[in-house]
Amino acid sequence: LDMSGFKGLDTLKDDTFAGLDKLTILYLSKSQIKALEQNAFRGLSALYELTLCLKNFTQLRSNVFRGLANLNRLSLQGSEIGTLNNDTFNMGLFKLEWLDLSYVKVKKIESEAFSSLTQLTEIVWYKSSIETVEYYAFSCLSNLTTRIDLSFAEIGTLSDYSFADLQHVRQLLLVNTTIKNI
Repeated sequence: LDMSGFKGLDTLKDDTFAGLDKLTILYLSKSQIKALEQNAFRGLSALYELTLCLKNFTQLRSNVFRGLANLNRLSLQGSEIGTLNNDTFNMGLFKLEWLDLSYVKVKKIESEAFSSLTQLTEIVWYKSSIETVEYYAFSCLSNLTTRIDLSFAEIGTLSDYSFADLQHVRQLLLVNTTIKNI
């Protein structure tokens, strides 16, 4: 289902997609959506790919992805997320392998923010703006085997041990990345 550029909808309310239990791909890019209620995606149990490239989006609520047990690919390109903590991706993203956070503005990535994403193999932060990356922010990503791409990103503070315990990562790309404080 491609709802790219859809106008007139500023909030995805609980059960917005109820009854679409066979839907596998959902595109919500370039829309006017500013908020996602906690159960906005409930009922999308077969969803494999979700693209939320939302320019007006300002807050990613905890557990908003609850019930997306088959989600493999998630893109939040161009969104303003606020803080990523261990509740952001906590509920149900057991099969997520690819996470795209390119062009995203994040105030803080807290310790173990990605702890429930046990199958994640690649995370992309291309041209993103991140104010603070806390200690052990990327720890618990033991299956992260491919790469972390922070190319052209702007990072305010990168704490010690931010990338600790990532012994299987093949590439950590920091090409033209600006880091103000280490």
